[in-house]
Amino acid sequence: MADMDCIIGKWKMVSSENFDDYMKALGVGIVLRNLANVATPTIEFSKGDDDTWTMTTSATFRTVEIKFKLNEEFEEVTGDGRKCATTFSFENGVLTQKQVGKDGSKNSELIRTFKGDDLTTVLKVDDVVCTRVYKKV
Repeated sequence: MADMDCIIGKWKMVSSENFDDYMKALGVGIVLRNLANVATPTIEFSKGDDDTWTMTTSATFRTVEIKFKLNEEFEEVTGDGRKCATTFSFENGVLTQKQVGKDGSKNSELIRTFKGDDLTTVLKVDDVVCTRVYKKV
């Protein structure tokens, strides 16, 4: 297993492909989709003393913070308000976030691949795939 410390730091989005279709597939409304489509988020990963990780996603209109431990399920309320049973795993520079939707919301998966100063995130729901690329800042 590659050292998870490679994810520590801030990452600024530099490109996004198919994000609107991804949000539509999740059932996100037009107003929130329009706001999210023009945002250029920054993601920051940090590690606490007790193997708890924090992922903070900051955009113009909203900041969302998630605290997690690897391979431990927790309830997440996503940026678009969905409730999910979420689990993070890490292997060979890849951080995978599996979201199992509650209350009728859809399942989704976010696969973050870290290579040096590059972070590529692939978001999947149903048959829709979105790719977002970040650079370390």
